[in-house]
Amino acid sequence: MPYFSVTDSFLLVSQLRPPIGKTIWQFPAGLVETGDSLAGAARRELGEETGYKANKLVKLGLVHPDPGIISGPGYFFLSINPVKVSGRQTESTEPIGRIKKFKIGQLEKMIISGKIRDGWTLSGLMLYKLWRTNAKN
Repeated sequence: MPYFSVTDSFLLVSQLRPPIGKTIWQFPAGLVETGDSLAGAARRELGEETGYKANKLVKLGLVHPDPGIISGPGYFFLSINPVKVSGRQTESTEPIGRIKKFKIGQLEKMIISGKIRDGWTLSGLMLYKLWRTNAKN
């Protein structure tokens, strides 16, 4: 989850999701490949999907998105103030569209209006909010 502290905003990518027939905004994400550490996979996926490099990486936690269907957990990392280093470096055939920064308030309005409904993005934002609250204490 690329987070920019100066503007209190996140970088999201738009991706076509064929099962629902829609292009949605969500955090960069992907699979852990052979030889990857969890943090390494997070760094690689960030670069592939956005062209940004993670500097400070904080592990926020994990979720089981649908334990009745999917056995593996999803791990969330917060990339604080990533730096743009190049164009996207994806070799995937996955259709990745635009990338855009959204302030927290914008994301909350998108959730309320139903523009953001996917469990990964909602889970990531909740983990971020819990981390931020605990980081202040």
